[in-house]
Amino acid sequence: MKIPVSAFRVMESKITPWGHDCELQARSREPSRPVTVHRINPWQNSKAERVSCQTNTGSHRTIQRTALWRALHLEVDSPPYVFEDEIGLQLVSPDNEWRSRPDMSPFTRPFRASILARARFVEDLVAEQAGSGVGQYIILGAGLDTFAQRRPDIAAYLLVFEIDQSGPQEWKRRRLIDTGFGIPAYLRLIPVDFESGDTWWEHIGASGSILMRLAFGILNPYFRKIFLR
Repeated sequence: MKIPVSAFRVMESKITPWGHDCELQARSREPSRPVTVHRINPWQNSKAERVSCQTNTGSHRTIQRTALWRALHLEVDSPPYVFEDEIGLQLVSPDNEWRSRPDMSPFTRPFRASILARARFVEDLVAEQAGSGVGQYIILGAGLDTFAQRRPDIAAYLLVFEIDQSGPQEWKRRRLIDTGFGIPAYLRLIPVDFESGDTWWEHIGASGSILMRLAFGILNPYFRKIFLR
């Protein structure tokens, strides 16, 4: 059964100025051909793995930057912290100079604050909805979201669907395993090619899971243009 996106509560936020670095460069080339970006790229600088930026992976820089911003919050801001996430840093495993990157400078603090506030708001809402009978949590464009690893006290009572492009999601799967976190029973990693028109709810069904009527969903801002076009 086809379930419209409007059946879910969707949270959105503004995209940071650096949100589409790879995508913008890829557009200047033939759209059907993978491209390698010869500039500072956190996927290439990561100790964990070196990956070329391709036309269908415009969110790579954004998801790793978000993970590093969360970690930086715990190092440079004063408590009480808005959001505590050190697992994303372990997954990215950047080099020792990551704090000196231009996108980690004090100039980016307002953008970092908006990301942290959004994450805190969403997870507080997830906790509230879980207590109201919602049994599934759907994250469209999950990136390096670590809710399932950080909040097992809530996630264990939900079925968490992380829906994302196959490339970054497979990388994340391997990193979760390599770092000892593994894939908990309540987490489903669902690869979907958003830009080709794949229907994520059908992929959930194909994974053997049944989509419940009471589900809570959030939308990564990178994918907003795909769902609204």
